[in-house]
Amino acid sequence: TTVDPYENLPEEDEPTHCSICLTYRQGPCRPYWRKVEACTKDNELPEKKEEDDNGDDDNSNKKEDSSEESEEDYENRPDPPCL
Repeated sequence: TTVDPYENLPEEDEPTHCSICLTYRQGPCRPYWRKVEACTKDNELPEKKEEDDNGDDDNSNKKEDSSEESEEDYENRPDPPCL
């Protein structure tokens, strides 16, 4: 049998201003929506580095960190267990 990593989520939801989240946290969809929220948060793409004030990339003079996952690597990952 497969273990659902999102089966025993805490009862208290994280604070949010997201109207979709607030709507789906109510009613019969709540148990399923909470799993979707948790899975989405666990599998987010890392935020892209923003350019600094002079238009240069933050990493322009630094060696690229090989531990960061590229978008191509992310695209080729298997689906998370919640999907």
